[in-house]
Amino acid sequence: MKNLIFATLLLTAFIFAQSTKAQTRLGIVAGLNASNVKFESSSNYDPLLGYQGGLVANISLTSKFSIRPSLLYSKKGFNDELEFRNDQGTLPGRSNVNFRLNYIELLILVLYKVSLGKKCKIFGGLGPYAAAGINGKANLDLNPTNRPQKIMFGFGKNREQEAYNRMDYCLAAAIGLDMKQVFLAVNYSHGLTPISPN
Repeated sequence: MKNLIFATLLLTAFIFAQSTKAQTRLGIVAGLNASNVKFESSSNYDPLLGYQGGLVANISLTSKFSIRPSLLYSKKGFNDELEFRNDQGTLPGRSNVNFRLNYIELLILVLYKVSLGKKCKIFGGLGPYAAAGINGKANLDLNPTNRPQKIMFGFGKNREQEAYNRMDYCLAAAIGLDMKQVFLAVNYSHGLTPISPN
């Protein structure tokens, strides 16, 4: 997967360098997201709403194909219910917890567009993205100090025991409308790397 992302980044850099005839548009992007994780040991996790924003480029290769790289700051996370057991194994209580994780993402989509008129096209696309965790916090209901706990990030198998995996590699899909000056889109991304310490 890392080789695929690296090859896509090289291809994008080559297109930037060679696309003297291609029409390139630059802009900003902002939106809401709903993120979630899946734990084998829990079924009570819930999505967490966040936001994202950053820079986007649209590089037209033909009248129907384009490449859209984006560099985004994204707030992600999830809600979960944790169980606390004593030494006897009984369950004295539960606590709701939400994890908020902040990432810098590089998303590259290859889009196929179909005209709906002179000023509007519908598009769909696929592509990879790589994200780097920069910081995060966890809030627990039962925390007596009511202070968020910092989430640590590390790299791969050599990271500290409680650290989340800093790098997240995903596949993404998008569908939307391109109206020359504005585009509206719905994206879905699926992570391919575990992020949890466990």
